[in-house]
Amino acid sequence: MKKGFTLIELLAVIIILAVIALIAIPTITGLIEKTEMNAAKISAYNLIKSAELSYSATGTTTVNGKLIYNCDGNSCLTSGGRKLDFKGKVPSNGKIIVNQKLSKVSELKINNYCVTGKKNSLKVYKGDCENEAGLYDEYDDLIVSWDELVNDYSYNIEYDATNSDEKGTFSYLLKTYDNLKKAKKIVVGNNVKRIGDTQFYKCDSLEEVVVGNNVTVIGAHAFDYSKNLKKVTLPEGLKTIWIYAFANCDNLSEIDIPSSVTQIDSSTFMSDKNLKNINISKLNKNYKSVDGVLFDYSMKTLMTYPIGKQQEEYRIPDGVTLIDMYAFFDSNLKKVTAPNSLKKISPAAFKECKNLSTIDLGTGLEEIGFNSFNSCNSLTNISFPASMKKIDQEAFTKCTSLKSASFEKTDGWVNSAYKPYRSLDVTDPAHNAEVFVEYSVGVVFERNQ
Repeated sequence: MKKGFTLIELLAVIIILAVIALIAIPTITGLIEKTEMNAAKISAYNLIKSAELSYSATGTTTVNGKLIYNCDGNSCLTSGGRKLDFKGKVPSNGKIIVNQKLSKVSELKINNYCVTGKKNSLKVYKGDCENEAGLYDEYDDLIVSWDELVNDYSYNIEYDATNSDEKGTFSYLLKTYDNLKKAKKIVVGNNVKRIGDTQFYKCDSLEEVVVGNNVTVIGAHAFDYSKNLKKVTLPEGLKTIWIYAFANCDNLSEIDIPSSVTQIDSSTFMSDKNLKNINISKLNKNYKSVDGVLFDYSMKTLMTYPIGKQQEEYRIPDGVTLIDMYAFFDSNLKKVTAPNSLKKISPAAFKECKNLSTIDLGTGLEEIGFNSFNSCNSLTNISFPASMKKIDQEAFTKCTSLKSASFEKTDGWVNSAYKPYRSLDVTDPAHNAEVFVEYSVGVVFERNQ
C-alpha cells in the first residue's frame, strides 16, 4: 500500500491550494470592503436623519434656511455651536446639510471611506475625501471630476447625474483650479446640465470648448477672460447664455448659436476683440444675425455688433427702435448712421468707441441712456433731433474732443437733477458740449413738452 504523497503530488496540492487562495482572498477582501462601505453609508444616512430631526426643531431659525453641521472627529457642530445628537463614531471631517428641499452630506470621512451626496443617493469611495478633485455644487458635493487624457492637457468633464442637484450652482475648489487653467481643450460631458457662473473664468490656456448635448444653461462669466479661446461648439438644446458668458475672449472670431437658444444677453460677447460674426441658426425664433450682427427676432433691437469687424462705417437697418446696452462697446467704427425708426440708445451702448467721430441719430430718437457715449474721444459734434426727450447722466462724459452739441428743438429743456453742476443753454452748441463732457454725476436733461 502506498503511503503519503509523492513530491509531485504534494506540489500539485500546494498549487491547488494557492489557486484557491488567490480566488478566495480577493473575494473575501471584496466582501469585507463592501460591508465596510455599506456600514459607512448607513452611518451617513443615520447622521442625516439626526440632522433632519434637529432641523424640524429649529425650523426657520436656521441661517438662510439651511442647517449645516461641520464634523471634526470630536463632534458635529453648527457655526453657532449647536451639537448634533447621535449615536456612533463621529466622522473625522465633512459636512451634513439639511434644508426644506433636500438633505445631504459632503465629503464625510467615516473610517477609511468618504461619503457624499443626497440622502437617498449616497456615494461612497475609499480613501481621503480631499483626493477627489473637480467641480462642486453649492453644498460642496462633488459633481464633476477631471481625468487628464493626454499630455496636451485635454479634459473630459462628467458627473453622476444621480448624485447632483440639476439646479445647483457649480463652483471651483482652489486645489483644482491650477490644473484647470492648464487645459487647452475641455469637453463637457452629456450628463452635465448646467455650466455655472465663473466656471472657466480666466482659463488662459483654453483654446477649445465642446459643450455637452444636455447642457441647457451657460452661467454668467462662465468663460469670461479666457483670452485664448478660439473655438466653441454649442449643442442644440441649449437655452440660456447668461451675462458676460464669453466676454473678453480675445481670440474668439466666430460663434454659432443653435436654434434652441431663448436667452442671450447683450453683454455675452462683450469686448471680444477679434469676434467678427455671431451666427444664429435660421431655425431660431428668438434671434437673428445679419452680416454677423446680433438682433432680436423682430429686428427691432440691435443687441451686439462684433467689434472684431474691420469696417469703419455701419448703417443700422431700418426698423430698429432700440440699441441695447453695450451693443457697440469698444468697437473700431468711425461712423454710425441710425434709422429714423430708432427711439432709444441704452446705457453704455457706444461707450469707449474711441474712433467714433460721426454719429447720425436719425429723426425719431427720444432717449439717450446713462454713459451711452462715455469716452468716445474722437467724437467732435452731436446733433439732437426734434424728437429728443431725455439725455441721461454722463451720456457724453470724457468725450474730450466734443466741441458742439446742438438741438433741433430748443424749447422745454430742463435739468432734472439734484444740484446740477451746470445748466444747458440749448441755443449754444459749444456751451452744451462743455457741459456734457464734464463729469456731472446725477445730471439728467429732459424736455418737458
